[in-house]
Amino acid sequence: ATSVEKIENEFHIITNAGYILIIDKNFKLKEKTNLKNIYSEFHTDLGLGGVRGAVWKNKDNVFIYTTAYIGGKYKIVFLSINFKKKEVSDIYIFEDLPQQDGYTANLGGGIELIQDKIILSIGDGSEVDSFNKSIISQNDKSFYGKIISLNIKVSNEKFYFDDVKILAKGIRNSQGLKLIDDNIIFVEHGPRGGDKIAVLEKSQNIINYGWPIFSYGQTYETAKTFKERDELREIHNNFNKTFKKPIFYFNPSIATSDLAKCPFKDSKYNQFRNCIIVSSLKDKSFYIMKYDKENIIDIKSFERIFVGERIRKLFVENNIIYLFLDSFKIIKIIYK
Repeated sequence: ATSVEKIENEFHIITNAGYILIIDKNFKLKEKTNLKNIYSEFHTDLGLGGVRGAVWKNKDNVFIYTTAYIGGKYKIVFLSINFKKKEVSDIYIFEDLPQQDGYTANLGGGIELIQDKIILSIGDGSEVDSFNKSIISQNDKSFYGKIISLNIKVSNEKFYFDDVKILAKGIRNSQGLKLIDDNIIFVEHGPRGGDKIAVLEKSQNIINYGWPIFSYGQTYETAKTFKERDELREIHNNFNKTFKKPIFYFNPSIATSDLAKCPFKDSKYNQFRNCIIVSSLKDKSFYIMKYDKENIIDIKSFERIFVGERIRKLFVENNIIYLFLDSFKIIKIIYK
């Protein structure tokens, strides 16, 4: 699943292959719809492409970030869909995929709806150890490697996009983004190590998070010679004091996939109330990141809970954590 929400006590799940699933309160499949039947230009390579993120306005309207094949070109687009009528209300075409062979990688997909504004992370669209392609993250004229906002407006019960703005750049591949305690927090995959948790700083200017000029991770060492490997290592180590630092980073990599609010808000123990839940793919675990909160979020400790399977998405309500696994299983954890 690349998107999970609970609306009117039913889970709304969207997969990268474009299946929109409605699961009732007894975890029975109530409805299954293929995005291809609503939007014929939808494209997926059944791996890294397809639907990368989605958020629901209500049970009848959903916004989907996906790859598409339009006019002989592979592109990344944003759809406004009236799910009740099974029709597209609006489409915003970002730009062509960097590679036009159907290959899609590092496209991000962290997404949050805040009133009438959508915050969306778009990855750099590049394969590993390709600095000359990843540098597009620093190009203010491209949407790749950025966090953006899209305003939405309604007319005749249809939702349309308006006023698209770049908020941050230097983003590699952020698949989880949430509004938590009045902060927009996102997780991001590093290259090999350096997976991070960061806060989207509020600013009138575009905030730079550094990729690919700087990373806390290393290269994958795909270069064929030692000289080329040394050059790649040097490329990612040019820290600039203008770059925004994360609040936490993981070395070695855990493959951060999603994050969610703390399930212990009603705890009588103050030390448990401030936390972030972070899920992982490679590490097959989720983490409870505990922090002090004054002027900034300051992570003090974390607890690792091993699950044994790749966790793609999280959903938290009250004292319950739902884990959505790559094996198409759902795990429900109740804290008392």
